[in-house]
Order: sequence, then C-alpha cells, then structure tokens
Amino acid sequence: MTPMKEEIAKILGMAQSGQITNEQATELIAALASPADAGPRVDPHASPEEEFSRGARPGAKGLGAVAAEFASKMLDLGTKLHRTDAGNNSVTMSRYSVAKGERFAFEDNEFNVSNVSGLELYDSEMKDNELQASNFSGVALTDGSINDCEFNGSSVSDFTLESASFVDCEVNGSKLSRLHFKDSSMNDCEFNGCAIKGFELSGGSTVNDLELQGVAWNDVKILRGHLNDTEMHGVAFHGVVLEDVELNDCEFHKVRLTNVTIRNVKLSDLELHNVKLQDQTIDGDDEFLRAVKKRA
Repeated sequence: MTPMKEEIAKILGMAQSGQITNEQATELIAALASPADAGPRVDPHASPEEEFSRGARPGAKGLGAVAAEFASKMLDLGTKLHRTDAGNNSVTMSRYSVAKGERFAFEDNEFNVSNVSGLELYDSEMKDNELQASNFSGVALTDGSINDCEFNGSSVSDFTLESASFVDCEVNGSKLSRLHFKDSSMNDCEFNGCAIKGFELSGGSTVNDLELQGVAWNDVKILRGHLNDTEMHGVAFHGVVLEDVELNDCEFHKVRLTNVTIRNVKLSDLELHNVKLQDQTIDGDDEFLRAVKKRA
C-alpha cells in the first residue's frame, strides 16, 4: 500500500471509530489528495478565457475536489472488492484485473482510489462505470463498446479500441496516454481540463459530437479518419499528423497547433477563431492554411 493509501486508510479508521466526524474525514482526504501538481486548478476570479489558456475549464475538478466528492461515500465502504460483473458495485482502494473475457458485462461500478488494469475484452460492454482518482491501464477492447462512463481525476494509459465504440463518456481533470482507436468510433464525448499524450485514430475511425475544453494534447496522429461536429476551446496540440482526414462541421476557438503535418485533409463547414499554426508542414491542401489566416 502506498503512503497516500495508508494515510487514507487511517483517516477512514478514525472516522469509523468515532475519533473524528465524517465531515472532518472528508476534509482531510481532500487535502491529502491535493498536491501542488495535482493538475488544472480553477481560479474563481479568472475569466473563462484565462482558465482555458491555463488548461482548465470553468468548474474543472482537480484531484482535491474529486476526493471531496467521494470521501463521504468511502467512510461506509471499507476496502473490499466485489464482483464487478454483477453491477451496482463500489470498489475502494483496491486492485482489479482480468486477463481475458468474452461477452463480458462490466457495468454499474464505481472505483475510488483503485487500480483497474490488464483487461482484454472481446464482444463486451463497459457501461455506467465511474472512476474517481483511480488508475485505468492496459485495457484492450475488440468488437465491443464503452458507454456512459466517467473518469474524474484519474489516469488512463495503454488503452486500445478496435472495431469498438466509445460513447457518451466524460473525462475530467485526468491524464491520458497511449490511446489507440482503430476502425472504431467516438460519439458524444467530453474531455475537460485533461492532459493527453500519445493518441492515434486510424483505420477509418470516426469522431462525432466531441467537445474539448482546456486540453493539452501531445503526439496526435489522425490517419484516414473523420471528425464531425467537433468543438474545441482553449486546446493546445503539439506534434500533430493529419493525413487523409475529413473535418466536417467543426469549431476551433483559441486553438494552437505546433509541429503540424497536414496531408490530404478535406474541410467543410469549418469555423476557426484565434487558431495558430507553428512549425507546420503542408503537403497540398493549402486551403486549410489560408482558412486559418483568414478567420483567425
């Protein structure tokens, strides 16, 4: 058990024994889970534009805010692990992993300060799950779907979807790395106040109704894909490759792209406001660059 988990366990024990109140325990856990580098912070006196420029969004949750939300729930749960395929489970300060699964129903689970890793699922569904201040890593989903899930103050890494869908999901104040969508779809999703490194969309994958606010996105490859009805506010991209991509009905507001390579990109109904390109390589498709200069 890590030092932080040990401290949280002590606080839970003190609350359960009556040494401190539930409210005091909540405050202690929130303070413990809020180091100086916990992620995007929100200044209540800052304008939305200032928050976006710092990589946050209005009301974005840092790790401390997330901890404050679930700490009171943790007081009555202990540190037990339930069967996650039964639904309506809450897992706190635990580890969960499954090597492989077919036609697996992973739904209605809540993970708090926990580690979920090593899931290799086929023709399966992950639905109505919530991760709070947890680690979600080494996950591969083929011919399945992830629906209506929420990630708050968490870490997501080595995440692969093939012939699968990522639908109606919300990611807040989280760190994501090494994400790969192949011949898959992302629909009606939100990323707020996140840091993303290593993202590849390929094999004819599609993105529909995506909203990004206050996101820092590094090492992005979109190859033979489609982005539809996508809206970005205060987003910074570094290391971007767009090749054989269609952008339809998209809005970019205060977006910066550096070290950009663009090849064979088709545009329609694109709105660009204060968009900047730096260190770009354009192989044809000069209309994209002209549009940026005209509308920025």
